[in-house]
Amino acid sequence: MQGACIWRGSPWLKPTGTTLTTPVGFLLQTFEGHAGPVFSVAVAAEGKIVTGARDNIVKVWEQATGKLVHTMEGHTAPVKSVCVAKGGKVVSASGDHTVKIWDIESGRNLSTLKGHSGVVFAVAVTPDGKVISASADRTVKVWDIASGMLLRTLKGHFGWVTAVAVTSDGMIVSASKDLSLAVWDPDTGELLRRLRGHTGIIFKVVATQDGKAISASNDQTVRIWDIASGRLLRTLRGHKDSVTAVAATHDGKVVSGSNDKFMIWDIASGKLLNSQVFRIGFIFDLAMTSDGHLVSGSMDHTLRVWDLSPVKLKSATESFSGIINALAVTGSDKAVSGGTDNTLRVWDLDSGRMLGILEGNSDNVEAIVITPDDKALVTGGYEDFIKVWDISSGRLLQNIKIFGNSNLLCLDLTMDGKVVCPYPKEFNLKLGILDPDSGKFIRHMKELAHQRVIAAVKVASDGSIVSASVDYTVNVWDGVSGNLLHTLHSGNGYEHIKSTSVGLATTTDGKVLFVADNETLMVWDVASGKLLHEIEGNATGLKAARKKPVEKAVPWTLSNDLKWIWNLMFDKVPYGDNVKRIICDFSSSSGPIHSKQSPVRTARALAVSANGRIVSCAWNNKIILWDLTSSRFLASFTGDWQFLSCTVASDGRTIMASDAAGQVHFIKLVLPETLAN
Repeated sequence: MQGACIWRGSPWLKPTGTTLTTPVGFLLQTFEGHAGPVFSVAVAAEGKIVTGARDNIVKVWEQATGKLVHTMEGHTAPVKSVCVAKGGKVVSASGDHTVKIWDIESGRNLSTLKGHSGVVFAVAVTPDGKVISASADRTVKVWDIASGMLLRTLKGHFGWVTAVAVTSDGMIVSASKDLSLAVWDPDTGELLRRLRGHTGIIFKVVATQDGKAISASNDQTVRIWDIASGRLLRTLRGHKDSVTAVAATHDGKVVSGSNDKFMIWDIASGKLLNSQVFRIGFIFDLAMTSDGHLVSGSMDHTLRVWDLSPVKLKSATESFSGIINALAVTGSDKAVSGGTDNTLRVWDLDSGRMLGILEGNSDNVEAIVITPDDKALVTGGYEDFIKVWDISSGRLLQNIKIFGNSNLLCLDLTMDGKVVCPYPKEFNLKLGILDPDSGKFIRHMKELAHQRVIAAVKVASDGSIVSASVDYTVNVWDGVSGNLLHTLHSGNGYEHIKSTSVGLATTTDGKVLFVADNETLMVWDVASGKLLHEIEGNATGLKAARKKPVEKAVPWTLSNDLKWIWNLMFDKVPYGDNVKRIICDFSSSSGPIHSKQSPVRTARALAVSANGRIVSCAWNNKIILWDLTSSRFLASFTGDWQFLSCTVASDGRTIMASDAAGQVHFIKLVLPETLAN
């Protein structure tokens, strides 16, 4: 903190401390380097970690330092699985239908095993050095690792074989899209028994030292089996999304991973010991190191190492209160936050002290706006209600049921108190205006205009309505007639609008603000739709408005969008009970299914101070501030996690922001005397 407080003679952002004790005290390291989701992780005995990712690459890292040791290229499709064999060999499986053997010391490719006719989803190694591979061709193959010779092909599954594990005595356990697990004798190829009970695709299976198999499935459960008898011992329920990763610890626990969530269970009793939420996207694989640390690979392109010691987990549980998705500030310098713990919290922005908790939501809070009289707030989220709360008393004033496909992830208020939000009868692709007194939509925009989910909506000072969508468009509407006035983006190269939490703002003098994917604040005139100028986010100065090359908008279908988000381990979509969340959660996507681009760096939130001068942006791991009056960049603040929301107090200098780890940051803008007034 002392280093952060050294005066720089220029505008800077001073952290005033973290209000909430970090719930991620057990995160030890984050390794970045892959250009796609990390599908698989494995731990080597030499203190190294191996990863395979959607960028077709296998990487080797030093656990102690985080140093990248090798980048092993050769696969021509995403690497679905990696494991480590004795003798310093790495085995990788890929969508290119091959298995490759690598030398962990040199990074050299030793051999390529060909024989599968479909995607190879998983690999494992037996104690005596055989490679086991599982494929979309419905087979499990057994290979000799030294010669690369195919020893036998195991047939018996009726769908893709999606996961494989090896027991301590060398038995093979495979999992399939046919909803079953199978136990095989690797020497004879005999199918010994079949384990049934899952009702969805099985994504992962691990075997414990004491003869149990643990499987994770699209049916949102983890199941524990006795391998010898095939008996189902226990079903662990608690995840609300597909369980895509599972690992067994050395002390009798199970760690399961899903969309943004870890859950830690006791194997013997099935008791849930700990649950942690992080905004890192789906957790695709988990592994344990020899010293008891957990390794994860996830949608956000990272490898992370976690400390699961009881002290760390106890501290995390006691401090955890959910991730904050939305913030709003009142005229009296109070802030209201809402997030994944289904509560609203009221804060004093000056001191950072929490003043109270408002309870009554049954699902995540995703949007908050303050009424013009500064007395009430209106909230929306994944539940089918818009709620109106009294700020001073915390009392729920109205609970308005919205019928239809009503994910109310964004909303705003007109000057006369009407609610502008996605219109549920058009699958949230059109805007509607709701009368909160009657609970009915009084009108909606005349055109569909948006082809994908509306991500943000703002009411301009002249009554116009501005909406941003994940179809790469920002539209301006006449708030009275519902006519489309301007399209500010339309497939014209601004393909950074890929999140249902998009930073969009309007000012009191009729401007629309948006942050482009190069940390540039873009300023439009609402009345004309003209791009006025752009202000860079890492240097002072003003840039002239640029013309972007016109490109054809990306065609959209529901199935294509789901593939884009959920490429997962199988290049297919595991339809489940939570499809509405899958459709709406673009924040961690790596882009279209054919893309190898880096993570989408979308501004998650944009806030303007009451005097219209200071613009604050939650951008990836940064908070960025601009002075709109002088059209200049002021300062930025870099955190350890992606920032999800931000707000600015009326003084234009106090910024409150939340990040993907559940932390709340209070930051002060410090200005030189020449800029202080």
